Amino acid sequence: LAAATDEGRRVARDLREGLRFAREPLAGLSDEERLSLRDLLRRMLTA
Repeated sequence: LAAATDEGRRVARDLREGLRFAREPLAGLSDEERLSLRDLLRRMLTA
């Protein structure tokens, strides 16, 4: 059993609000483009 803490809910809310700027541009991408972007960003983080 797992439950979110008040702090965890606050962090999740702040993260959603911080990424709001990306919603519209990402909505214009196809599923394939979003997957490609995800894969490229992952490569950047692990490089």
